[in-house]
Amino acid sequence: MIIARCNRCEHHISFRPNEILGMVFDEQSGGYTLLKGDICGAIKGRGACTNCGYITNLIHWPQAAYIQVTVPGGMVWAWSQDLLSALRARIGGDKVQLRRMLLGNPDLARFVNRIPKAALLTKNRARLLYKLKEFERELSK
Repeated sequence: MIIARCNRCEHHISFRPNEILGMVFDEQSGGYTLLKGDICGAIKGRGACTNCGYITNLIHWPQAAYIQVTVPGGMVWAWSQDLLSALRARIGGDKVQLRRMLLGNPDLARFVNRIPKAALLTKNRARLLYKLKEFERELSK
């Protein structure tokens, strides 16, 4: 589930993307080939705004990201509330909570290892943590 921004009212949309194949059968070798997925661009699926009821079949990522903060040197975004919590733990330096979250979750570990360096800089941490905490409060309503 992806949390995206509604085009109509700027509230959040619960968006379920269509399943994307990770591997395809290779006739020549008789094995499977791993497909590299795009992180950005158009994502097909289905979602509805929890505020105005707007229904969409396509979002453009990361422009449609509901959880996004611009910092000097780039933009930080998260797909879902789970990734938001992991992002807060990593930026805030809460190693115990982060370790518990990453235990047995390779996708979450991959996300945390790819956080932009601009987000981890000391001068950006306070502002970023404040904004991420606001998103958590907003989504928990």
